[in-house]
Amino acid sequence: MSKQQIPPAIDEMLWAAAESDAPGLKSDFERRYPEFRAELATRIAMVDVLKKSRPVGSVAPFRIPIESPRTNPWRRMIWVPAAATVLAALAFAAFKITEATAPVATNNIPTVNAPEPNSISNDATGAGTEDVVSPQPSPATIADTGRLPDTETQKQIQLPA
Repeated sequence: MSKQQIPPAIDEMLWAAAESDAPGLKSDFERRYPEFRAELATRIAMVDVLKKSRPVGSVAPFRIPIESPRTNPWRRMIWVPAAATVLAALAFAAFKITEATAPVATNNIPTVNAPEPNSISNDATGAGTEDVVSPQPSPATIADTGRLPDTETQKQIQLPA
């Protein structure tokens, strides 16, 4: 029989008979309600399984949990500037190593040998003062460096007076 057909009063008696250890109570219930004999056997089996599933031994005693000691958050904050200092030192060391191993750029400005000064006479006979024409940088010099010689190079190519 299903549980929906069992009246609530008989259902309570079924559970009471299944849970009790008295053999007289079970036989008395079977004599009074023979139609619920199978339901009583099912409930007795359920109660036996539940009773046998209890843990063996006693329950662990109740104890108040102890909180673990908490660390001070400021102690952890000391690592932030220390880590930043270490990272900065590593970055500086990497820069210095890279700087030391990098090829050194040299000043590749070619020196220009000044040509002999050209003499130009002021009068028709060729006698007179000589004007010195300052040398101009060659197109090759400008092409090599991409710029005109700076003042230091110009000092090198000044002609004697």
